[in-house]
Amino acid sequence: DDIATGERDTKENIFKMMAKIFKGTDIIETHKATFGLDENPEDLIQWVDENLPLEYAAPSDLERGYYYLSRASLFLGRVKRRQNYNMWRYASVLMTSGIMVARTNRYHGFVKYQPPSLWRKLGQTKGIRNVRDSIAKKIGTYCHVSMSYTRSQLFPFFKMAINNDEYAPSLAAVLRLEPEEIAFLAGSRSVTKKIQKIFDDAQLMIEKETEHEIELFGGFGAKSDSVTEDATEDEPEVEVKKETKSQRSLFDF
Repeated sequence: DDIATGERDTKENIFKMMAKIFKGTDIIETHKATFGLDENPEDLIQWVDENLPLEYAAPSDLERGYYYLSRASLFLGRVKRRQNYNMWRYASVLMTSGIMVARTNRYHGFVKYQPPSLWRKLGQTKGIRNVRDSIAKKIGTYCHVSMSYTRSQLFPFFKMAINNDEYAPSLAAVLRLEPEEIAFLAGSRSVTKKIQKIFDDAQLMIEKETEHEIELFGGFGAKSDSVTEDATEDEPEVEVKKETKSQRSLFDF
């Protein structure tokens, strides 16, 4: 029951946040509201981007809104490149207060706010929360930390890593990530060809790793059989020493 209630509260918070951004008048209050939101700026910008054309009917308002949204996206890009998360504050101001000042008309009609496209798709299958928690569990298990710590502290770093072409396949292989989980970390709205390629490359790495393990244990078994045969043919005292030496070299390897 507590979990279900928490999920309902989170949904209410993000929808209330949308209403404050698109219909509110207090810029400072709206920006401060983001501090208690259970979404980081990379998630929030997707919500704003999805609902901006639903709210702003006037082309001029829409154009200015996308301008501020593009500036916010620019700062988010700098966060990834420089690993300076202090820039999140600038992105947050632009995607909240910036969107508000872009509006020159008041829109009073009811708008049913929509989650980002990828999130709607996931909501029909596993659910965005389940995907997020699945990733958090995999990262938490690998790093020996809790899921909550993973979501609040480690997600930004893993999101940055999955967007690095060099490290993405290895990361996906180590964590055994599914395509939708890779898409979530990469901030992609769908499982694109690039996302699918990361997944496919990761599967090849997993297969090679499995083959290597089979060969390693197969070689160990063959060597052990050879040692046993030698021990039965020659003098016990001499072969016991050879067996010990052989095993030591294998484990040293």
